[in-house]
Amino acid sequence: MGSLSQLTSLEQWHRWFAHCSPLTIQEMRSGNLVDGLSISEMSLHGKCEDCILGRQTRRSFDGVTDKSLDLLELMSFDLWGPSCVQSGEGKIYFMPIVDAGTSFKYGAYLADKSDSSTIAAFDAFRAQAESLTG
Repeated sequence: MGSLSQLTSLEQWHRWFAHCSPLTIQEMRSGNLVDGLSISEMSLHGKCEDCILGRQTRRSFDGVTDKSLDLLELMSFDLWGPSCVQSGEGKIYFMPIVDAGTSFKYGAYLADKSDSSTIAAFDAFRAQAESLTG
């Protein structure tokens, strides 16, 4: 990050503030809410590529966009890991599960990514989702 005494472009502040809205940055400057927020150039050169990519949406499952799905009718899950740091119980993988019909979310921590671990985690999710919804 640059020096507080150095003028910096609005585009650079936008990046430094984790892609915060340029209008918000200008409001912070005009309200003297941030020490050293000096802007050298107020113009932006096109749209921020990272912001464009971050706002993209994915196509829904085969065009299913309404909430007419029943519980456990359509699920999405992913498997993340291995983590560099183990949990207290020695888990290094994470499997987020989302029910498309109810938007119910569940996260399972796994010691490995074997079929037995992932299926057991899904069964635990199913049991919890069914008990919560009756």
